[in-house]
Amino acid sequence: MADPVKNFAKAEVLTACDASAVTFSVAEGFGARFPNPSGDGAYNVTWWNSTDYPDPSDDPNREIARVTSRTADLFTVTRGQEGIAATTKNSAGKTYTIQLGFTKLTYDELVASTMVTGPTGYTGYTGYTGISGTIGVTGYTGYTGYTGYTGYTGYTGDAGATSTTPGPTGYTGYTGYTGETGAIGVTGYTGYTGDTGAASTVAGPTGYTGYTGYTGYTGDTGAAGAASTVTGPTGYTGFTGYTGYTGDTGAVSTTPGPTGYTGYTGYTGYTGADSTVTGPTGYTGYTGYTGDTGADSTVTGPTGYTGYTGFTGLAGGTMAWKGEWQTAVEYILDDAVENDGSSYICILAHTAGASSEPGIGGSWGTYWNLFALAGNVGATGYTGYTGYTGYTGAVSTVTGPTGYTGYTGYTGYTGLTGATGYTGYTGYTGKSGADSTVTGPTGYTGYTGLTGYTGYTGYTGYTGYTGLTGSTGYTGYTGYTGFTGMTGANSTVTGPTGYTGYTGLTGYTGYTGYTGYTGYTGYTGYTGNTGPAGGSSMIILSGAGGWPSTTSGCAAPAQTELATNHVDIKTLDFDKDSDEYAQWTLIMPDNWNGSTVTAKFYWTAIAGSPSETVTFGIQGRSYANDEALDQAWGTAQTAADTLITLNDLHVTSSTSAITFAGTPAANEMVQIRVYRDISEDTLAADAKLIAVMLDYGTV
Repeated sequence: MADPVKNFAKAEVLTACDASAVTFSVAEGFGARFPNPSGDGAYNVTWWNSTDYPDPSDDPNREIARVTSRTADLFTVTRGQEGIAATTKNSAGKTYTIQLGFTKLTYDELVASTMVTGPTGYTGYTGYTGISGTIGVTGYTGYTGYTGYTGYTGYTGDAGATSTTPGPTGYTGYTGYTGETGAIGVTGYTGYTGDTGAASTVAGPTGYTGYTGYTGYTGDTGAAGAASTVTGPTGYTGFTGYTGYTGDTGAVSTTPGPTGYTGYTGYTGYTGADSTVTGPTGYTGYTGYTGDTGADSTVTGPTGYTGYTGFTGLAGGTMAWKGEWQTAVEYILDDAVENDGSSYICILAHTAGASSEPGIGGSWGTYWNLFALAGNVGATGYTGYTGYTGYTGAVSTVTGPTGYTGYTGYTGYTGLTGATGYTGYTGYTGKSGADSTVTGPTGYTGYTGLTGYTGYTGYTGYTGYTGLTGSTGYTGYTGYTGFTGMTGANSTVTGPTGYTGYTGLTGYTGYTGYTGYTGYTGYTGYTGNTGPAGGSSMIILSGAGGWPSTTSGCAAPAQTELATNHVDIKTLDFDKDSDEYAQWTLIMPDNWNGSTVTAKFYWTAIAGSPSETVTFGIQGRSYANDEALDQAWGTAQTAADTLITLNDLHVTSSTSAITFAGTPAANEMVQIRVYRDISEDTLAADAKLIAVMLDYGTV
C-alpha cells in the first residue's frame, strides 16, 4: 500500500532533538496538515535546517524520518529512513522544518502500484497441412494360383459327431471328408494410390486409411469316419500354383486426382461355402471437435519501455486519483480521473458538467490536461480452416466395412485482440510560485512515464489433421487345401507312397490402393500487433530542474516572459566571460543498458548577433550503493550551435558518445554536469539553457 499524502504538509519543529530522539512537537495547529498514521498509515517526512538551507537537498545533515504516530502536534518517528543516517537537530538559533514531500520511496511505491507487465500476445495457430497430390496407380499383382488337392485319406470307420454344417458322411472304413472351410470375409478395399499431383501451394490433410475387411468364418469340419483296418496309398499332393505377375506401376500424374479405389486382391483358390454372416459396415469417422479457447498465457511479457522523463517543474502538489469522471462533482487542482479510456489531471478547480467533460466537452482544455491516452484495439486473428473429410471408398461387390469419415479439423482459435500500450506519463510541471526575493527550492523531477503495453500477438492457427489413408484392399481367398488321400487296408507289405499333389497356382496380388491426399496446410494466423520497437529512449533535464554549481556556477534558474503572448520560460543563464557550470541528479531507468549516452541542448538568447556561436559541454558519473560521492567526472563531450534569431528556440546536434565515470548500470544514481565552453564559442551574450535531452540505449 502506498504511503498517504497531503498537500502543503509542512511545519516548523519546536523540539531540539539529538540523533536518538524519536518524538517532537511542531508549531501549534500545524500537525493537522499531516496525515494521521492511526487511520491513514505511516509516511516519510524530510527533516532539515531551513534557516541555512531553504532547499533541503543542500543541507548536509538532512534526513528522512518515518512518522508512525501523531497526536495533535506531537509526532513519534523512526529515524534514519531510506539509507540516510539520523543527525542532531538542536543547533542554537536554527529553525528545523519537516515536510511531507516526494521521496524515492514515494516513487518506488508509485511504480510498484502502476507498472504492470503486459502479457505476451498469443501466437496464432498454424493452419492445416495442404493435400499432397495423388500417387500413380501400382500395377496389379498376379493372382495366387490354386493350391492343388491333397490326396485322399483312406476311409475312416464310424462317422464322428455331427457338424453344424453337415459334411458328407464318410464311407465305412474310409475317413470322412473334411468339411469345407467357411468363406473368409472380404478384406476391405485398399484405396488406389492416387496420381501425384502438381506441387500444391497449400497442403491439405492426408486421407484416412480404410479398414481391412473382416475375414469370413471358417466352416465346420465334417464328421470323422470310422477307423480303417488297412492303410491306403497316400494321395498325390497337388501342384503348387504359379505366382501371378505383378502389374506395371502407373505413370505419375501432373494434376491432383481423387484418391483411387484400391484394386481387389486376386482371389486365392476356391473357398468353402459362403459365410452366412455379412461383414459389418465400417464406422463413420467422428467429426473433429472444435477446439477450446486457449488458456491465458503463463509467460510474462517483456517489460514495456520507459516513457520520456517529464520536464522538471517547481515544487508541485500531489496527484489525487478520483477514478472515473462524473458530472456534478467538484474537482480541485491535481485531481486525476479516467474518461473514455484516457486519463486526465485537473488544472483548474470547477464543478463538472457537460462542457468540461475531459476530452469531449467544448471547454475541457480549460479545466483538464491529458495525462494518458487510451490505446487502440488490436486486430482479431483469423479463424483456422476446417479439415477435409476423408474420401469414401468405392462400393464393393462384397459388403465390407465402410471407411471412416475423416475428422473435421479443429476450427482455429481467434487470436486475442492485442492491447495498444499506454502512453507513458509526462511528469508534472510544478506550479509557479509567487515572485520571491530568494530562490526557492528546485522542483522535483517529474515521473518517468510508464512504457505502453506491447500488443498481444494473435494465435497461430492449428495445423490441420492429416487425412485418413484409404482403405486397404481385400486379401484374396486362400485356395482349398487338397483332399487327404484315403487310407488303404492293412497290408503285409507297405504300399507305395502316393504322389504328392501339385501345389496350386498362387493367385495374383491385387492392386495397391491409392494413398489418400495429404490435406492442405492451413494459413498461419496473423501475428498480433507488436508493441513499439526498442533500442533507445530519452530523458529530459529541464533548465528549471538544474542548479548552479557551488564553484563557478551559472545563474540560478530564471523566469523570462516573452511580451506578446506572455510565454514564460525557465532557463539557466551561462555568462559569456567565463566557463560556468550547472548540475542535475537523476536515477537511471531500469531498462538502461549501462552503455554510453548522447545529448542535445535546447537554448535561446535575448542578445547577441546572428551567426555568433555557443558551445555547451556535458559530463557525468554513475554511482552504485555505498560508493563514495566525491569522485572524478567522466570525459566531457561538446556540441556547438549558431545563433539564428533572438528569442527563437535553438537545438544543437547530438554530442559524441558520453561515457559516465564509475560502473554505469540500470537504477544507479547519475550526477550530470553541463557547462558553457567560452573558449570554443563567440556569442557575446548570456546563453540561456532551456533543457538537455539525453538519449540512452535500452535492453
